[in-house]
Amino acid sequence: MKESTSKAPKSRKPRGDGHERIPEILAAAQRVFSREGFAKTTMRRVASEAGVSPAGLYLYFSSKEAILVAIRDQTFADLHKYTRDAVIDVVDAEQRLRKHLTAYLRYATTNPDSYRLTMRSQLIRTPRAGRPASAREAIGREAFNDLLDDIADLIHPDESHDENITHELAETTWAIIHGLSSLAIDVPDFPTSGIDNCLNQALNMIIAGIRSHEPGRSGIRT
Repeated sequence: MKESTSKAPKSRKPRGDGHERIPEILAAAQRVFSREGFAKTTMRRVASEAGVSPAGLYLYFSSKEAILVAIRDQTFADLHKYTRDAVIDVVDAEQRLRKHLTAYLRYATTNPDSYRLTMRSQLIRTPRAGRPASAREAIGREAFNDLLDDIADLIHPDESHDENITHELAETTWAIIHGLSSLAIDVPDFPTSGIDNCLNQALNMIIAGIRSHEPGRSGIRT
């Protein structure tokens, strides 16, 4: 008897267990988005990767944009936990900030796909991190608040800091560590001096800049 050469259809998971399905769908979507690009990805393609029917996928997410928002939310939650765990037992303000930023870079470079998708989500009209309609709804706001607190403690341990300057410094600090993280992810052989050396130099410059605003020092203002 001649053997059949037809391929069996990709098996689909049994109905139910929604709490387990969502992480699987997000992981599958992240693979497809990263491999094929968001613009070219269809819900049908995500469903196939996740092993569910297109109709079944719509039970969980109304669109691929909604899937990306969920990936972004989970990434910010994971990043927040990762950086917070890194400094949980650190008392010294400077060392805490150094460990915080080091953990940020480590998270980004060990989770490049989710980091890219999250930080570039504004390119496809999903809500921008840090710029929602309401500050209370900001995804990632808790992580940014931790950075604000670390910088404030470094300048004014007595909590009498200038909130405007602290916010400016926090945004600038994030821009530096985000830029380094993105370059380390996307540019082959960057930095040529080695990521640890480059990170150390970046941290030294960040700390020096922040300390220039300590009481009794002449901060650089324009």
